[in-house]
Amino acid sequence: MDIKELFTKTNQALNDIVQQVTPEQLELVMPSYASFNEGQTLRTHLNICSYENASVTPMLAGEKVPGNQEFNEDYLKDDYKGNFARLTEEANNAVLGCSEGDLDRIVHMSYADTPARSYLTDIVIQRSSAAIDIAQTASISFDWPEEHVQAIWNTVQPYATTLREYGIFPAEVTVSDDSSLQNKLIALMGRQPS
Repeated sequence: MDIKELFTKTNQALNDIVQQVTPEQLELVMPSYASFNEGQTLRTHLNICSYENASVTPMLAGEKVPGNQEFNEDYLKDDYKGNFARLTEEANNAVLGCSEGDLDRIVHMSYADTPARSYLTDIVIQRSSAAIDIAQTASISFDWPEEHVQAIWNTVQPYATTLREYGIFPAEVTVSDDSSLQNKLIALMGRQPS
């Protein structure tokens, strides 16, 4: 699975979870390891993910965009499901429209200039962990295809120790050897499998 397919599958998996979030759940508080600020609500988390999707097209075009903690727009407005789905589709279309050469173009992330391919890898890790965090916060069950989970595992595993050192992932959770690959992935990311 190439990075474009992995991005779109992971982004769509996140959207599928968001579509199951009820209005009442928007005020749930996200875990501290999944938040920029203490007490961050699920609605704020979804708005950040929406902003990240809105940033994909300009990022891939080489534009500089503000970091996640710097923007202040409400991307969800009064239709959080519809707007999240629309921004997901726009981001996915932007990625699918990239050529191999486009993936080698330098993009300007808030903390580094990097090839677009690396930017998409970073977003896949963010998208997969966000999907898990949102699902766990809102008590939404999910079961991703094993091929997709394996591709995420292959992407996350080389960076897991570094992400843990930076405090992005909590300590790895121990699971049994016979756990599903999805549960092993969740544990690798420092989340407790259901």
